[in-house]
Amino acid sequence: MGAISYIIEPDSVELDKSRGYETTSHKFIMRTTVLISDLLIFFTSILYFYQSYFNGLRNEHKSIGILIALTVPGFLLIDHGHFQYNCVMLGLSLYAITLGMNDRIGLGSILFALALNYKQMSLYYSLPMALFYLRQSWHIAVKSSRNFPVDKRIFILWAEFGTIVLNGVALFFFTTIVLWWPYISSVREIYRVIQRIFPFNRGIFEDKVATFWCMLSTVIKIRDIVPT
Repeated sequence: MGAISYIIEPDSVELDKSRGYETTSHKFIMRTTVLISDLLIFFTSILYFYQSYFNGLRNEHKSIGILIALTVPGFLLIDHGHFQYNCVMLGLSLYAITLGMNDRIGLGSILFALALNYKQMSLYYSLPMALFYLRQSWHIAVKSSRNFPVDKRIFILWAEFGTIVLNGVALFFFTTIVLWWPYISSVREIYRVIQRIFPFNRGIFEDKVATFWCMLSTVIKIRDIVPT
């Protein structure tokens, strides 16, 4: 998105000078790119999920579910009004989940790596995703081992399971390395990227963003008790 903004309106992404930058044309660019991102990634991921998971439902029932999912007020207000592009991350994550459901562990690992590197909020899903993919990998290995004689089945089962898991892990890290390649020329560059992803220097506590902290701050004013 930044590359598109730089081509159309370079001042909008100029380092140290673009903070608070607002023009009518730039707002139009931001809103348009949010909508296009949603159409290409989030909307299609919802369609793919419903076609895969609710395959037995009648088309009219699926259409109602898809319409409800696509018109969640949070997505419309936050992504389309606040330009967060969260639906890109959510769409990639949902693709990864649906691919896992369809036993496509390798491609799903690539999509989840893209989601994780696009926005670190998908770290919330990383442990459930890892456990889900392990379960699916075991399920695939069990089905595959049934085609072999009983005396070889245990060996085939563990070999197949290990191969699927290692392949998924390798594809995940390969995708991550490709994405990070422009920034790994030095330790300093890597550190700067990590600082941007995890800005602890700004303080850990956020009373206006994270749901847990936002709810807790209505009762306990943590910012007044502990320096952050």
